[in-house]
Amino acid sequence: MNNIMNHVFCHTLTATSDAIPATDAVRRHLDAMRIRDGEQVRVFNGRGVVSVAMVERQGGSVVLRAMSHTVVPMPPPLRLAFGVLDHRDRLEFAIEKATELGVTHLFPLSSDHVQFRKWSDERAQAKMVAALTQSGQAWLPQIAQPSTVDALLNTLPSEDTIILGSDTGGAVHDVQSTSGTTVCVGPEGGFSQRELDLFTADRRTIQIAIGRSRLRAETAAVALLAAWVGVQPLR
Repeated sequence: MNNIMNHVFCHTLTATSDAIPATDAVRRHLDAMRIRDGEQVRVFNGRGVVSVAMVERQGGSVVLRAMSHTVVPMPPPLRLAFGVLDHRDRLEFAIEKATELGVTHLFPLSSDHVQFRKWSDERAQAKMVAALTQSGQAWLPQIAQPSTVDALLNTLPSEDTIILGSDTGGAVHDVQSTSGTTVCVGPEGGFSQRELDLFTADRRTIQIAIGRSRLRAETAAVALLAAWVGVQPLR
């Protein structure tokens, strides 16, 4: 996509929209970006519809006048399953970067080594919208309710490839996935031995080395995702 044009998220956009009334959030975003009347923006709805629209200010209101529409097919599933982190800023960092890298589904995990803390769907959604607006991804990730590793493995499709970070794992470019992919990262203390045994007993799991250093959980999530996305054909 053309990176020169500014991006705007608008959940009311459809593939047949003509005049799209700007919400308060959209108006604030346009003002912050200093977008003038008559300039064009690229509008996303997070469900695959991308439109080029002209900004029209009418008195105190703002309308996005759609000029063209594109429907972007949903990419192959790329899921991130991650241990819920104690620190909100670090958790939200992982969510933002996962969205920018094109993750389609997020699975928060209440694992053996972390006491589950309050989860805010609203804050996670806001962070994803901000990341989508920044990156220009056409699809907003879907967030599942927090679950355990046991439940996750029972939920994932049988044809999925499960990527698990490991000091002794192989190289990411040696892995091929013809269907969906799930990248799994534990909490600060890592997965428990019981959880690791569940992964290794699952034939879908492939262990991947992501460096010699011991990484923070959110860094490991971004490193694994970036390594995986980097070896995939452009979508």
